[in-house]
Amino acid sequence: MSIIELPPKIKNEDLFDVMINNPQKELSEVIDKINENYEYWDSVKYKKCPEGISSEKLWTYVKSSRMKKILFYIQLLISTLYLSSCSVIWDMTVMPFVKYEIDESDIKWSKYYPECDYLFYDIDSSLRDIFIYDEKYCTNRWRLKYNTAASQIQTIMFDKNGNCVGGYELCYGNAKTLDVYDEVPIFQRNIYNDTIFNIVNFENYIDLLDTNDAEKKYITSTMIKYDYNMVVVWDYYAGYYMKRHLRQVKKYIKKFNDKYKFRVVYLNI
Repeated sequence: MSIIELPPKIKNEDLFDVMINNPQKELSEVIDKINENYEYWDSVKYKKCPEGISSEKLWTYVKSSRMKKILFYIQLLISTLYLSSCSVIWDMTVMPFVKYEIDESDIKWSKYYPECDYLFYDIDSSLRDIFIYDEKYCTNRWRLKYNTAASQIQTIMFDKNGNCVGGYELCYGNAKTLDVYDEVPIFQRNIYNDTIFNIVNFENYIDLLDTNDAEKKYITSTMIKYDYNMVVVWDYYAGYYMKRHLRQVKKYIKKFNDKYKFRVVYLNI
């Protein structure tokens, strides 16, 4: 029985060195040819190498090229999941196992209630797909560009005339890390622009509520009583992220409540 020859051990520093330094054209052609048939060390060691390159060094370059290819596909997968919406990750992990419900009569949820006027509504189920993809409900310009689904965790802020003045979606990271809730109105870098502000308005969001037209009309007609109306989008299945989101909104209201009058409309999608 023949014994497969083990390849030479590669030091981490040598592997790192070749990974950050691209090989010359002549060497690169040799590596590409080796990778075409995914050759092993027992044949690579006999390859004719460019001047100054030993068989061991060639094998190091081959291993490096294969690692780079694996890393590329990993990055591609992560990017695909990221751009296709946070909901993909939740659907695969949290959603099948966790369900949280907020009921105003439930004392355990009182710690999430803001110190201002607030309203709780579910989304009209017939409008959910419209909310997820329509530009009227998108403050994230990258999501709009790539036509990907909306995040299930959002905060959209409107002035007393119903104009959008700020927005945040969880897909870009933790609001605390991004300093989203450090000022009034809320601000998240690089996710919205003036064009989006002209499209998004308070009345469009109120139209999503699972309630009668009279109540919707009352909510929009009374927005002028408040300096800012906030629509906080959340989801039963978001688990930890949903709770963190609600805590951040509550802290934000408390921080600026002495200077501004807020109203929060919670929209469960």
